[in-house]
Amino acid sequence: MGLFGELLGNAILSSQAVTNAGKKSAAHGRIEISFICDRDAIVMPIVANPGPEIEEPQNNEVFEAITGDLKIIGNMGLRKFTLESFWPTRQYSFTRPYGTGGVQCLNFFVRNRKLLKPIRCIMVYANGQDLLNMLVLIDNFTHYTDKMGDIHYKLQCCEYPVIKNQVIKWQSG
Repeated sequence: MGLFGELLGNAILSSQAVTNAGKKSAAHGRIEISFICDRDAIVMPIVANPGPEIEEPQNNEVFEAITGDLKIIGNMGLRKFTLESFWPTRQYSFTRPYGTGGVQCLNFFVRNRKLLKPIRCIMVYANGQDLLNMLVLIDNFTHYTDKMGDIHYKLQCCEYPVIKNQVIKWQSG
């Protein structure tokens, strides 16, 4: 199953136990967030409540017509989200026991951004239902270490669409 599969599996099983105990509903339950790049993976040890707001723009356009403005439905834009929290460098009572350590989380993003590759982000509800599963680029990443040694961060992510090889026939007229 691999490192990531094991980490995510443990996260989901632990979260399902919370859901099954009746403490949270699936719609408003805990969210697990994981990032993967090649064989490198982390599970976020802390996810702010509520979870991240996911921006899903639609590129609609407005045109002027004789009868007034017309709005034309556009294609979906790139989804975006921001994570802002901290990575603990020691275990707190509120951190997830299966989450990746703070220094390892920081090193994951520093190391993998240098590879110039997209990173897969997977967000699942406590019941295992997918919230988000997409490749992302890190648009901005800021972090600092507080006096307790914990690493505070802000991570701005944007969808990285996979473009499939398609042959486009050009016809001149």
